[in-house]
Amino acid sequence: MKPAAWILWLATTAAAFAQEAPPADSPGGQLHGVHALVDARVVTRPGVVLPRATVVIRDGVIEAVGAVSVPGDARVWDLSGRTIYPGLIEPYRLLDPSPESEGAAAAQAGARNPNPKVRAARDVSREAGLSDDARKALRAAGFTAALCVPERGIFRGQSALIALGEQPLGERVIRARVAHHVAPEHRGWGDPGYPNSLMGAYALIRQTAADARHYEIAHAVYERAPLNQERPALDADLAALSQAISGKAPVCLQAKDAQEAVRLGGLVDELGLSGWLVLGSNDAYRWIDDLQEAGLPVVATLNYPPIPVWEGEGEAVEVDPERLRAWHLAAEDPSRLEAAGIRFAFSAAGLQDPGELRARVREAIARGLSEEGALAALTTAPAALLRAPQLGVIAPGSVANLTVTNGDLFAEHTDVVSVWIDGRRHETLPPVQRADWIGAWELDVQAVGASITWRLEVEEDAGELVAELSPWTEEAGEDEDEEDPQDLERATPRLTGRELRVTFPGRMVGGRTPAEFTLTHLGKLARGSFRAPDGLAGELNARRVPPPVEGEAAAPADELAVSVLAQPSWPPLPEEAPDAVLVRGATLWTLGPQGTFTGDLLVKRGRIAAVGSQLAAPEGALVVDARGSHLTPGLVDCHSHSFLLGVNEGTRSCTAEVRMQDAIDAETPRIYEQLAAGVTTAHLLHGSANAIGGQSVVVRLRWGENGDDLVDAEASPTIKFALGENPKRSNWADAPARFPTTRMGVLESIRERFQAALDYAIEQATWSQNPDPDRIPPRRDLQLEALVEVLRGDRKVHCHSYRQDEILGLIRLAEEFGFTVGTFQHVLEGYKVADEIAAHGAYASTFSDWWGYKFEVYDAIAYNGALMWERGVLVSFNSDSSEMARRLNQEAGKAVRYGGVPPAEALKFVTLNPAIQLGIGDRAGSLEVGKRADFVLWSAPPLSMRARCQQTWIGGQRYYDLQRDGERLSAHLAERDALLAAALRARSQPGARVGGWRPTFAPPREKHEHVEQGCCQ
Repeated sequence: MKPAAWILWLATTAAAFAQEAPPADSPGGQLHGVHALVDARVVTRPGVVLPRATVVIRDGVIEAVGAVSVPGDARVWDLSGRTIYPGLIEPYRLLDPSPESEGAAAAQAGARNPNPKVRAARDVSREAGLSDDARKALRAAGFTAALCVPERGIFRGQSALIALGEQPLGERVIRARVAHHVAPEHRGWGDPGYPNSLMGAYALIRQTAADARHYEIAHAVYERAPLNQERPALDADLAALSQAISGKAPVCLQAKDAQEAVRLGGLVDELGLSGWLVLGSNDAYRWIDDLQEAGLPVVATLNYPPIPVWEGEGEAVEVDPERLRAWHLAAEDPSRLEAAGIRFAFSAAGLQDPGELRARVREAIARGLSEEGALAALTTAPAALLRAPQLGVIAPGSVANLTVTNGDLFAEHTDVVSVWIDGRRHETLPPVQRADWIGAWELDVQAVGASITWRLEVEEDAGELVAELSPWTEEAGEDEDEEDPQDLERATPRLTGRELRVTFPGRMVGGRTPAEFTLTHLGKLARGSFRAPDGLAGELNARRVPPPVEGEAAAPADELAVSVLAQPSWPPLPEEAPDAVLVRGATLWTLGPQGTFTGDLLVKRGRIAAVGSQLAAPEGALVVDARGSHLTPGLVDCHSHSFLLGVNEGTRSCTAEVRMQDAIDAETPRIYEQLAAGVTTAHLLHGSANAIGGQSVVVRLRWGENGDDLVDAEASPTIKFALGENPKRSNWADAPARFPTTRMGVLESIRERFQAALDYAIEQATWSQNPDPDRIPPRRDLQLEALVEVLRGDRKVHCHSYRQDEILGLIRLAEEFGFTVGTFQHVLEGYKVADEIAAHGAYASTFSDWWGYKFEVYDAIAYNGALMWERGVLVSFNSDSSEMARRLNQEAGKAVRYGGVPPAEALKFVTLNPAIQLGIGDRAGSLEVGKRADFVLWSAPPLSMRARCQQTWIGGQRYYDLQRDGERLSAHLAERDALLAAALRARSQPGARVGGWRPTFAPPREKHEHVEQGCCQ
C-alpha cells in the first residue's frame, strides 16, 4: 500500500471509531468541546439575572454569557423556559464510615498518633470518595460540587472539594486538602478510649495543638543539629497539623448546636486558628450575639426538628416548651444569621435526602430570609469559604458547573431538570413512567397574544391512556357529572421518552384545524408547544394539580404563633442593671461586724456602697421596699454538677488537663431554678471517677450569659481529687482494668503524678533559664502544668473523701510535697480527724445529713459539720445535687438542729464559708461595703423551712423576682398554648414532619448509671 493511501486509511478508520464512541454527554463519554445553551433565563450570581441569554461552554469552562453569538462548532441546547443558575455547592458532606476512620485500624496505619481519635493526616482526596448513588442524589438536588469531609474522630483529617460528575476520582478533585476538620466528639461511658467526655475532647484538642507546635520545632532543630540528642519520633498526624496550628490553613469545627459553636469560637481564638464553624442545629437565635462576636463564617444545616407530638390534653401540658420553640423558630434561623451580618452557607447534612434542602430553604425564605441570601448560601458563599472562586458564578473563565431548573430555584413546583459539571450534562429527573402523567394538570396555552387555561386530565381506561381537556376552574373535579359535554374533548395520547403527544380540535386553541400538543415531563411541571397545519402555534406550560386533601386547611403564616422571640423568654432573662439600688427596711443578715439588724442596703454599680439605717436614695436609684423581708448574702454552693454537659472523664486515673469550663451548660433551666432558691454562686466540679480529676470552675448564676461569661474569673483555680471506692472502681464490674484498684493504689497514683509534675517543673524551669536554639525544647504537658500549679499553691485541691485514714493519707502526701489541701469534699468522717484537718489548714465542705448510702459512709453522722466547726475547721454545706441546691438555706438550718451552731454562723455554712473556700471571701459571702452586690430577699428568717426566696440579685442586677416570675409565667403559658395550637394545625398538613428525626451530629452513645449520679457517690 502506498504511503498516501495508508494515511488516508488510518484517518478513515479513526473517524469511524470516533463515531462509534459513546455520546459526548453520556456517562463516561468523551467531552464534547463546545456547547451553547440558548434562550435561557440566566442567574449569573445572586441578584444578577439575564432574562434571555446564551451560555457558551468550551472545554469545561464558560467562554461567554449574555447576548452572544453561538460558535459554529457548538452543540446547541434549546433551554427556552428554563433557568440556569450557578452550580450549587455542598460545603459539608460527611463520608460514610471507612476503615481509615475506625480506631483500631487507624491506630496501626504506620507512623501515626497513638490516639486513634487524632487522624489529621487523613486525606480524603486519596480515598474513593462518595459512592455513585450519593453523587447521583446530590446532582438530583442541584449540587455540582461537594466538600467531602472525614466523618469520625476529633482531629478527623483533611477534606477535598470534589466535582460530582462521573469521571475517575482524580479528574473530579477540584481542590485537595481544603481544610482540617475537628469535632469535640465523645461517646460517653460506652467508649473505653480517651477521651469519652466533652471536656476531655477539648483537652485533647489543646494538647494535640501544643504537640503539633512542639513537633514542628523538634524536627527543625534536629535537622539542623542532630548531635547529642535523641531523634524525635515521626507522627504523620502532628506533621499534617503544622499549617493549621499556625493559622495558615483553615480549620473547620463541627458543633452540634449554637452553644457549642460559641464555645468552639472561643477555642479558635485561644489557639490562634482560622476557619469556620458547622452548625448542626437551628438554634442560633439563642446565641446570635455571641456568634456575631466570634466573627467566624457558619455552615448552617437545615435539619429542622419535627413537629412535637402528643396524645390528648393530659400529655399536651407535658410537652417541653423549648421543644415547641425549637420547632417553631428553626426556619427563622437563617434570616437571623443574615440580619446579624454573619457569613453563612447552607448544607444538606442531616437530611435523609439532599433533595429536601430546597424545601427547607423555601421555609426559611417564608420566615424572612432574602432570596438573594438564600442563593448566595448555596453558591457564592460556599465558594468563598472553600477558596474556590472559579465556582459559584456564571462568568467567563468560571468552571462550567450549572444547575438548570424549570422555574425559580426555590419555587414549590420547580424541579432541577439537569446539571452541568465540568461542561458535561447530567440528566437529573428520573425516567418518566406511564403513571407519572396520570392525574390533573393546569395547562396554560399561549397563542396569538392570548392566554387560555385548560384542565388536562390524564387517566387510564381499560389499559389505555386517555387525555381529557376541559375549561379550568379551581373546583374542577368536584362535579364532573354536571360538566357540559360540549366543553370536553377526549383523545388518546402517545408517549415517547419524556414526551406526551396528543391531538385536540383547533377550537381549543382558537384555531380551525386540529392541533398537536407536545409536552415534556419536568417533574411537577411540563413544558412544550402546539402546532396546527394552518400555521397556528404557541407555547404550553403545565403544572401538576395536587390531589385534594381532606382535613383542616393550612393556616396562613400570620395566623400561626407570632415569633416567640417577641414574647418574654422562659425562664425570663434579667432586666438591665440599674446604676443604683436601695433595699429599704429589711432585716439584714450581714454576717460581718454589723451583725443582724433592720436597716437598708445601698448598691452602686454592682457593689455594696453602704449598709445602715435611714440611708438616702441617690437620684434615679431603684428603691426596693423590703419591709418584713430578710436580706442575706447570695448562697454559695461549694460542690455542684448542676450546669454541666459532662461530669467525668473516667478513662484514665489522672485527667488533670480537662477543664469543666468546657462543659458548662448555660442553657439549662437548672440555673434559673437555683436562682429561685437564692443560689448566686456555684462550684462546678469534675466527678470522682478518677484519683485526679479535672479542673473545676466557679460560676455566678447570671442567667442568659454564655458559659464563658458565667465564669467567676476572680475565684481561685481548683481541681478535683477523689479517694475511696469510686477512683478504685469498687463496684464497676463492667469497667476495663485500670490502675489503681485499691485504696493504697489511689494515694500512690497521686504521689506518682506529683513526682512527675515536680520533675516537669524542674525541666521547664531549667530550659527557660538556659534556652539553647540547637537543643529540642521540652514538650508542653497540660496535665502536668495543672499539677505544677497545685505544687506552687496557685490551684487548690478539692478532694472527694469519706474515711478518716484516707483523709490523713492525703494530708500527709500534701505535706510531703509542700502544699496544703484546699477543701475536703463530703468528708463524712471528718469529725474523727477534725484537729488534724484544722492543723493542716484545710477546709471542709460536707453534707448536712446524708449517710449510710454506701459502705464507706456507714460512720457518717448528722453532727459532723458542727463538730468540725467546733474544732476550728472552716465548714460549708454543699448540695452535690440539683435538687438539694434548691433548699441550701434549709440545709444550713440543720447545723442549728444538729450541733447547736448559732443561726448566723450556720448561715455562713452556705454563704461566707464556701466563698472563702473558693477564694472569693473578700468579694462575696457577706453584706459588707465594697463587696459584690450578690444578695437574696427572703419572706421569713432564712434558715426557716417557711422562708421563700422573693428576689435574687447578682452584681446589683435582679435575676429572679417571685412576683414578676408569676406575671411572666402567665405570658409564657399563653405562648405555649399558641404554639401547641400551631403544632396541631401543622400536624394536619400534607407532608408534616413528625417523628423519625435525628439530630444532625449525634454519634451513638451508651449510657452508664454513673453519668446520672453526678460525682459517682
